Order: sequence, then C-alpha cells, then structure tokens
Amino acid sequence: MAEVYPVPSSKTSGRSGPGIRGGAHGAGMTRYLRRVETGGESVWIPLISFTLLSGFPEVMHAVSTRRGGMSRGPFSSLNLGDHVGDDPEDVRNNLLRFRGAAGFSELFLLHQVHGDRVAVAERDGPCPDADAVITREPGLGLLIRQADCASVLLFDPETKAVANIHSGWRGLVRNIVGSTVYAMKQVFGCRPEHLLAVQTPSLGPCCAEYKDHRHRFPSRWQRYMREAAHFDFWELIEHQLMESGIREQRMASAHICTRCRRELFYSYRAQPITGRFGAVIGLSHGL
Repeated sequence: MAEVYPVPSSKTSGRSGPGIRGGAHGAGMTRYLRRVETGGESVWIPLISFTLLSGFPEVMHAVSTRRGGMSRGPFSSLNLGDHVGDDPEDVRNNLLRFRGAAGFSELFLLHQVHGDRVAVAERDGPCPDADAVITREPGLGLLIRQADCASVLLFDPETKAVANIHSGWRGLVRNIVGSTVYAMKQVFGCRPEHLLAVQTPSLGPCCAEYKDHRHRFPSRWQRYMREAAHFDFWELIEHQLMESGIREQRMASAHICTRCRRELFYSYRAQPITGRFGAVIGLSHGL
C-alpha cells in the first residue's frame, strides 16, 4: 500500500542555491512523501518528481533523498549503494522501501563503472557493467545511484521507451548522453526530437572544482568553466542533450547542488565515506 502526502516546497534561490523548486527552461520539481508498508511497519519515504514527466501517466519516475531508510552513521539513512561499506541488509531494505515508494515491481540495477556502455534492460536480467540503461518493459524501474554525479532521465511518449544515464565527468568526456540517445534510436526507433529529458540534483558549478582539469577535460570544455577551475556540468549536460537532437523546450534541469544540500542528498565531495541516493524511471504497469 502507498499513500501520497504533498510536502510544501521552498522557492528556488538560483542555479546553485538550496531551493527544491525551479531549474532550467521553466523546470518544476515537487517534493512529497509516500507511505509504504514494509516489514510490518508503515514508513514515510520522501521523494522528488519533475513536472515535465508527471503529466504522462504511462511513465513513472522518482528521485530519493537520504531520508527514510534504515542505514546508520555516514550512510544515514536511505542509502541505496551496496558497494560503499554499509550493512548489506540495511541496503536491501532501503532498496525495497524505495522501490515500493516509487511504485515499481522490480528495480534494474547497474554496476556503474564511469564508462559509456548502454545496456538494454529486461525483467530478471543480470546486473551489467554499464552506465546507462534503456527499456520498454512495463513495471521495471531503471535505477541510477548517485553521490554528486547527475542522473539524466529520458522518456519518449511516442515509442514508450525510457532511459536512465549515469552522467559523471568521465562518462561525459565519452559523451554517454549521445550514446544513449543513439541506442534509443537504434533499438526502439526513437526520434530525438520526441524525447523528454530531465537532469537530477548533482554537483553544481559552485562546488565542481577540478584543479587538474587540463589533464582530465577536453580543451573545448573551457567554455563551461565559471570561475577558477570550477565547471558547470549542468550546462554541459544540457548542451550534450541538444547536440543529440533533443529540443531545449523538452528539457528540465534541477540545478540543485548535492554538496550544498548534503543534509538532503549524499555527496562524495562533502563526505568521501557516504551513501548513494537514486533516480529511477520506468513505464507504468499495464502498457
């Protein structure tokens, strides 16, 4: 059983500010609570959704926070990462809570390796080494786990296909965004101009400092440097989406910095020993 209870949202305070509403291109986000029954008890799980996707009943999506789980210490409390040193049983229960709150019957997990491989998800399929995943399987939630890297959610209302992209700087160097859009075209016949794209909270230009950027990043990325060695990956992702053929008016970006909002999200930059929050997208049951 799940029950939704809206939570009033604060107003945005700019590109790197702490607001929970707002973003690029008129983006809106809603923060709400969903009650789930788990282990004989009733638990409220805070979730975040994007207005751009919420108007389509055939797609489900949600972004978790670090609240509402069982983990303790630096992983407190809804840690979804099973590779960070947390108690495996707590992580398993946290994943069940998030899955139930988000409305999915099954989560498809990746072993994220900061590459550019795109997997095609099938029910009961293995956990592949990949950083993006696509599917048309109803009820299957595509999960990306984060602690400063962005997740980019894609939905095609025409072909009823979805994707989730782990968009860290290493994947962006390899243009994993473009690779995923290409995979959706090849596998499902998607047309990029039909796609909707949303970008979750992640490390903002206020905190994305890379002093060794000349050795890490392509020289063309200098256009995204805002102050000394600080980079705007939010804008970089938006540009990669547009270069892939997605229209600007069909994109939304959270523009919420995870390091600045570390009381709400996990941030590796703020605390190297930490958990992972998650973003999930999938098709509704019965399609």
